[in-house]
Amino acid sequence: MFSDEEGARFSSGVFGSRSYMGLVDDELIGSLRDSNGLSLEEVLEQYGSSLSDYKQVQKRDWTFFAEAHIEQGKLLEKNNLPVGIVNGIAGQAWLEVEFKGLAGHAGNTPMNDRQDALVAAGRFVSELECLPKIVSNTAVATVGKLSVYPNGANVIPESVKMIVDIRDIHERTRDTLLELVTERAESIAKERIGVTVSGTSRVKPVPVEDVYKQEIHDILNDLNIEAMELPSGAGHDSMNIGLELPVAMIFARSKDGISHNPKEWTSLNDCVMTVHVLKKFIEIQMNK
Repeated sequence: MFSDEEGARFSSGVFGSRSYMGLVDDELIGSLRDSNGLSLEEVLEQYGSSLSDYKQVQKRDWTFFAEAHIEQGKLLEKNNLPVGIVNGIAGQAWLEVEFKGLAGHAGNTPMNDRQDALVAAGRFVSELECLPKIVSNTAVATVGKLSVYPNGANVIPESVKMIVDIRDIHERTRDTLLELVTERAESIAKERIGVTVSGTSRVKPVPVEDVYKQEIHDILNDLNIEAMELPSGAGHDSMNIGLELPVAMIFARSKDGISHNPKEWTSLNDCVMTVHVLKKFIEIQMNK
């Protein structure tokens, strides 16, 4: 129901719901350009609106928000279930980690006299995989971006920068994981090189209240569907609405867990079943 959930136009995800909740400021608005170089103001005018109208949107008198979405993962498929219960939307936090060593010639620097930033970074990325399970069974940590300097085939890397994406549906355990990741980076660097760790962004997780999860449990039981709870690691519009209102989410099964790809697929039967569950759930809220 909100525009640009994927952030395709301005590379700024869940943009509609963020705007609705007043989470888009003038600085961000001024920086937005689409692939054709058009500003948000110019695009709004093309659609017969204006930046002034955009800023004057009033929140409606809502008391609750429910959202259905594809899972974008494999848990429902692995358990042969058409629909599942979201128990929380993970809060994302990014750390920028930079290992700092000393550049040197790949042929003339003995192995025992190197300060190789990439060796430390590689060890860190490898050990990162073991940290999330220490704090929570829903926590995850990922390094998907590395920048090596000077990035020469015959040069020992002087520095390696990376972004560590850390998420969990519980803020306390997510923040504990942030501390563990920082400690591990500092411990690895302590041997021969330096490291800096800084936070670049942090979003609050949005839990789903037990009463709503139980109501969906009961609906699934009535439909003879095993009730399975699973976390949402991805961001959704509910994440923004949930900052002020109670929310609930229902996932539909995704084939092979593929998303943001032409092969993304959810069967018609699974879509229909998810809509039935959503309808019954909304009717419960309306009758309270």
